[in-house]
This record gives sequence, C-alpha cells and structure tokens, in this order.
Amino acid sequence: MQAESDKLDAVGGTARGQPPEGWTCGGVGTVSRPRGQSEASELGEGATISVTCVLDGRCHSVPDEELAIGIAYRGGQYSAVCGHVVTPAPMVAPDGELCPACAERDASHRRRRGFRFRR
Repeated sequence: MQAESDKLDAVGGTARGQPPEGWTCGGVGTVSRPRGQSEASELGEGATISVTCVLDGRCHSVPDEELAIGIAYRGGQYSAVCGHVVTPAPMVAPDGELCPACAERDASHRRRRGFRFRR
C-alpha cells in the first residue's frame, strides 16, 4: 500500500501538493513564443507567452512560471496577467485577437524597462 504522501490527487500531484518526482511534460504542452515577443533574457523577470483562450477567443499573456505550474500539475488552465483564467486553444491554432489588458501591461512593462536602463 502506498504512503498517504505518495498518493496522487485529482490533478496529478501528490497529497502534499507537489508533482510526483521525475515527471516531465515530455513535449506535451510545449509552446513557442509568438512573432515579435522578446526572449526572457531581454525582458528579465516576468516574461510571458501568448496563449489563445477557447472561451473568449483572445490571445492572453501568461507568465512562464504559470505555464510551468499548470503543466506540472496537469491542470489545463492558466492565469493571465490580466486576471483571466485561460483555457488554451490547440497550439496549432492561430493566435486570437490580443487581449487589451494584457497588451497594455506588456507595453507598460517595456516602457518601464526602457526608462530604467537608459544610459
């Protein structure tokens, strides 16, 4: 019989809330950056990936960390920077219309970084 801490919960994590050791996504849930979006090293903290939601059809900015957590727990939903809970469309589908709140956040983030790093 398994120890209580080793039993899987409904979303694939253990009873302690941690993903089982040695699990990887094996390519499942792999996403690429959309055209024109900066690499994480250029943005520093808070890099995001665009994910289209099947519920509203809009393309939302989802933090890299949020995607990693969702994939590890096999939850299938991710919180965008605008607060919307994204249920992702198939990654082969074209991006939807940009979410105005996510686009505004991304633009203000770039302006702040540009001002801070002027020489």
